[in-house]
Amino acid sequence: MKVLMLKSVVDGRETHIRGTIVEVNPDIAKHYLAVGVAEKPEEKQIIKQEKASFETKEHKAPKNRSTKKK
Repeated sequence: MKVLMLKSVVDGRETHIRGTIVEVNPDIAKHYLAVGVAEKPEEKQIIKQEKASFETKEHKAPKNRSTKKK
């Protein structure tokens, strides 16, 4: 069973690092879920978001000088 580790756990010879999705024995997974060390990973579709466009110097209009001209 796949679980998302909320805390790092050393299980015998194996180390399950926090924030990773690991495949473990169903009995161990039930124990991790009951204790609160892991949770079931959600099957979500990742939606890509477009980056907001920003103005560069090339696209900006020239500004008037704010200092006095001589």
